[in-house]
Amino acid sequence: MLDEQAKKIMLRKIPHGIYVCGVKDGDEVNGFTASWVMQASFKPPLVVNCVRQDSKSHAMIKASAVFSLSILEAGQKDLAQVFFSAPAPGWQQVCRD
Repeated sequence: MLDEQAKKIMLRKIPHGIYVCGVKDGDEVNGFTASWVMQASFKPPLVVNCVRQDSKSHAMIKASAVFSLSILEAGQKDLAQVFFSAPAPGWQQVCRD
């Protein structure tokens, strides 16, 4: 059986990007930090973006068939954290998906 700490260390060594996914359905907008994104096709250009099925953002993507992905640089971890955390009072709703 694999040691839990060893598993965490090994899984964190797999390189991946951090993205902010924006979604809109009508006048409602939302955004969340995404990390499970990959290219699916060159022709047509397609990407796969994994989104929790029970999330508000998933429902919005399903309804509008539209989302955006912003690729963050290594120095933008603070920005990613904003979209990973609960929103500050008065901000548009940003949820952790």
